[in-house]
Amino acid sequence: AQQQFEQARSKYLIRRHAGDKLTPEQQMSLVGLSAACLGQYATRPSSEKLEAAKAAIDVVMTDGEKSRSAVLDFAICVACGAHPRPNVTRTAELGMAIEAVHDYLGTQHDDEYAANVFGTLLEKAQAVPNLNQVQKDKLAQYQTSLDSYMDSIASTAHPDQKKWGVDWLPKDLVEHYRDQRNRPAGAAPTAPPQQLQQEFDQAKAKVIQMQRAYDQVKASGGDVIGAKNQLDSAYANMARIQMQMDQAGAPAPKPKWLEKFQPVLPEGTVAAQ
Repeated sequence: AQQQFEQARSKYLIRRHAGDKLTPEQQMSLVGLSAACLGQYATRPSSEKLEAAKAAIDVVMTDGEKSRSAVLDFAICVACGAHPRPNVTRTAELGMAIEAVHDYLGTQHDDEYAANVFGTLLEKAQAVPNLNQVQKDKLAQYQTSLDSYMDSIASTAHPDQKKWGVDWLPKDLVEHYRDQRNRPAGAAPTAPPQQLQQEFDQAKAKVIQMQRAYDQVKASGGDVIGAKNQLDSAYANMARIQMQMDQAGAPAPKPKWLEKFQPVLPEGTVAAQ
């Protein structure tokens, strides 16, 4: 694929001058070349492939259309640590990638992969040292926007769940995690979600009921094994809910984001001749 896109680039970009607006064929050639290099980088990480991908996609982001493939492949290059363009810091280019993906998400619904890339970029930005308050507030706004975007996907695809990082988890648990997202480490445990407390109370009542039934069966000589199995099942369910309550009461776990990326192919194809 890389060889074919190299041939296409040679064909379509031979007379191009810096600053010229890319034609559709030129854009496809460059985005395709970037995606091919990123695909090889994902299989066998190499700074050479990453920088080749970045060089191609930089031209598109400067003089081309900010299509889905262009924006996401650019964001992937930045997230993987490719060198920024001349006279641009890594932090500044990270901000550019975040802005580009945010703008793209504002025009498209239900693109979970793009949202995952966006969340990964936000995590990297939050790890940048010495952020000022304006930058922190901006990142918080982006995070809220991402939560809303994923909740829109959840409303149809995952009605009983919400997204925490790249993982779909029970809705109430994620809402609880989001509420305590900024809790300092070592803070006192908070009360578990109300629904979990109700489920625990019901499970506890079931244990008491099954214990009484088991005691009665033992006294009357009935099906002791069956009653014991039901009692054990009730205890196991109560223990499971108790564990969920303990997890919910602890500080929110750090969300998991993308560690490997799937490059995005250009919209349409170019046949190299």
